[in-house]
Amino acid sequence: MSLLPHLRHGAKVLILDSSFNPPTLAHLALARCGNDYDARILMLSTTNADKKLAPGDATIAQRQSMMALLGFHIAVIDEPTFVGKARRLHAEMPSATWDFVMGWDTVERVFAERYYKDMVAELRGFFFESRARIVYAQGRIRRD
Repeated sequence: MSLLPHLRHGAKVLILDSSFNPPTLAHLALARCGNDYDARILMLSTTNADKKLAPGDATIAQRQSMMALLGFHIAVIDEPTFVGKARRLHAEMPSATWDFVMGWDTVERVFAERYYKDMVAELRGFFFESRARIVYAQGRIRRD
């Protein structure tokens, strides 16, 4: 995948995973949150654990084009769960820390048992083996 070859050992990376259908000011605000990141990635999965593309939805290519307007690195991945995404990112850069920024609705999905065969073991892998963290974003959107 060679996502971010320029990053230093032990990099801290912010990930905003969304359907970006379309990208919004809220997406932009989430991607900008925090100051101490070495990189920021907008992540789009080609498969979703809960839904399929509906007629009239933007295609993956159209979403990528819209995401590019936000000015951040883009990653497209065929992985429906956060655990799977973190595992793939960790395999790419084992020394990095991956901060997934998300709103409350997404936090609830991360901890929903329906996505796991063994929730405790898989979340242990997410947080400890893959070096992933959850950054809960709450607040108002800055307009600057």
